[in-house]
Amino acid sequence: MSDESPTLADVLLAIAALRSDLMARLDRHEDKLTAIREDIGVNFGRADRAIDAVRGLRTELDHLSTEFASMTRQMRRMQTELREIRGDS
Repeated sequence: MSDESPTLADVLLAIAALRSDLMARLDRHEDKLTAIREDIGVNFGRADRAIDAVRGLRTELDHLSTEFASMTRQMRRMQTELREIRGDS
């Protein structure tokens, strides 16, 4: 029977290999987490731009509505004046 017990050097080599494997795995997870964070940042940026665009459109729509209402009143006033000039009832 031969004594096949691992030596101290074998155990230390196995520990070093395990440590190296664990560090590599942690690095991969860190890279994936960084990529996820970047994706989230990009998506938040897109959402912020979309919200800003909607707010801008809403503001523009409010201005156009006010302008349209003013033009409508002006046209009614002009129609009334035209009727008075023509003598229409």
